[in-house]
Amino acid sequence: MKQELKVNIYINIENQYEPWDSFTEEKKRKIGTALNDKALRAMGYIPTSEINGKQSEMNH
Repeated sequence: MKQELKVNIYINIENQYEPWDSFTEEKKRKIGTALNDKALRAMGYIPTSEINGKQSEMNH
């Protein structure tokens, strides 16, 4: 007999674990974007908007 695997995802926000399903779609999108940004920065990616902003400051 097969049993379905159930996965519960929790996100730690300000030292409190919240179930992923408790967030609104808007909050899920914001969390996903923030996690993606954090992962890309950990690999050394710098957004072009930040690079362009620093270049503009250097020219003034």
